[in-house]
Amino acid sequence: MIFITERDLKDKYRKNPFVKFQLQSNNRLTPEARQFLLDRKIEICDYQEEENYPEPESCQDETSLEEPCFMKEEYDNKTIYHVNLLVADLYEVAVLLKDQSFFYSQTLFRIGEATKELVIYDPDCPKRVDNEETIRKYYLEAMDYEKITPIHVLGENGVILVKLERIRQEFLLLSCNPSLQTATIYQFVKEITEIISSILGEMKPCQKKTQT
Repeated sequence: MIFITERDLKDKYRKNPFVKFQLQSNNRLTPEARQFLLDRKIEICDYQEEENYPEPESCQDETSLEEPCFMKEEYDNKTIYHVNLLVADLYEVAVLLKDQSFFYSQTLFRIGEATKELVIYDPDCPKRVDNEETIRKYYLEAMDYEKITPIHVLGENGVILVKLERIRQEFLLLSCNPSLQTATIYQFVKEITEIISSILGEMKPCQKKTQT
């Protein structure tokens, strides 16, 4: 049994708007998905009623989501520019860190290269869509982090920390785009958090002078 979610339908509709949706025998719509179709006055073709429609094969080919595992997405310019700015920020911090930690510097360069691929549109190379359980798992791991404070940013590596925090939040902002809400982005957030945590761990706590 395959449950089709509202997100599945949104991705399908964004790529190719449709007026009919053909359910396969092993498909079921979630309540949110059914409401999505009703709101847009999209006709739902139940598989039992297939013979009632003059062009059932066409309906099935255009709107079926029997295996919603892959998607082809063409992103708007705003999203592409957003990603390009994020990549530039990653490269900048990678350069700033190269003398302190070659490993973290290379990690940021690697994330930057992988980030560019998030919005590369190739109609012959569909992207895998993570299931909701996987996304939630990575999301919860990514959101488990310590927030930086003014005390942190006033330290020796304050500028780097601010830039890394900005990068972390930019990734989370990108994930608000349904088509970019992937385990990959949350994995990037987790790696950025590890770098931030390492820098915070190296900072010496402020100590007040005691009077004798």
